[in-house]
Amino acid sequence: MLKNIKLVHYFKGIVISFWIAFLLLAVLAWNGLSSAADSLHVVHSERMNKADKLGEMAQNISRNRAEILLMFQHDPQGRMHGIHDHALSAHFDNYDKRREETNKMWDAVKGMKANADEAKLIAEVDQARKAWVAEVNQALASLKRNEFSTDVMAGYLKAGRTEGEAMLKSLNALHQYQEDAAEH
Repeated sequence: MLKNIKLVHYFKGIVISFWIAFLLLAVLAWNGLSSAADSLHVVHSERMNKADKLGEMAQNISRNRAEILLMFQHDPQGRMHGIHDHALSAHFDNYDKRREETNKMWDAVKGMKANADEAKLIAEVDQARKAWVAEVNQALASLKRNEFSTDVMAGYLKAGRTEGEAMLKSLNALHQYQEDAAEH
């Protein structure tokens, strides 16, 4: 049977077979790249976006903790009062700006799609965050009334070691979950 096939037809069959295989491989490659692009989109838009927001939140919270400590230096009876060339209100303004940014980021994170494990971590952060904010609000209210007593500072420092650290720990756990999910 092969003796009856002309050499030209034989090469034509090989070329056609080559192009069919090439096109088939191109379609498979396109499908694979499309699937990889979708996976990268999920990693970036869902996981890394949340991780970035959570990282920024942790930085803002740490900066605001330090901002309150700077407020205590404005005690008119304290030795540090004279070194400040700005009003106490500058610290309140800085604090309020970062708190507003943090609240917006947290609302954005809570508004994103979450699975059951992630929702549990979000609830833990939310609970710890509410406890920390309540303690901070007490300290801020005292500072706004120009109460710079050691009792107020001691209460704030204790809250920072307990509620503040618990909140940061839960925030870091959620952040780590996002990174692990993105890596997976």
